[in-house]
Amino acid sequence: MPVTGITSIKLLNLLSFDKLAHMLLFAMQFWFIAIGQLKQHVFSYKRKRASTLAFIITVAYGGTIELIQGYLLSNRTMDILDMVANIIGAIIGWFFFIAFKKKYKKDTHAK
Repeated sequence: MPVTGITSIKLLNLLSFDKLAHMLLFAMQFWFIAIGQLKQHVFSYKRKRASTLAFIITVAYGGTIELIQGYLLSNRTMDILDMVANIIGAIIGWFFFIAFKKKYKKDTHAK
């Protein structure tokens, strides 16, 4: 019996302009949240876990937006590949953040 209601997911579709834009924007969102957590001076646990908190916030935000599009907006649809692109973007941002943090530590110790 044919199955209806299930869409096929092609990972090659992640190379479209829309998905690359999702990745870029969510990498930037991760970066700004992580840097903000790292530079604040009130709660030390936020500095220690800046990248973890930034990842959780970024992925939760992306998931919430997709759920809102799927269930609350009539002219929009939820796209699982958008969510995958959002997560990949957050991971890319995390890698850049780790590289920045290592370079920052080297520069501050060299002075």
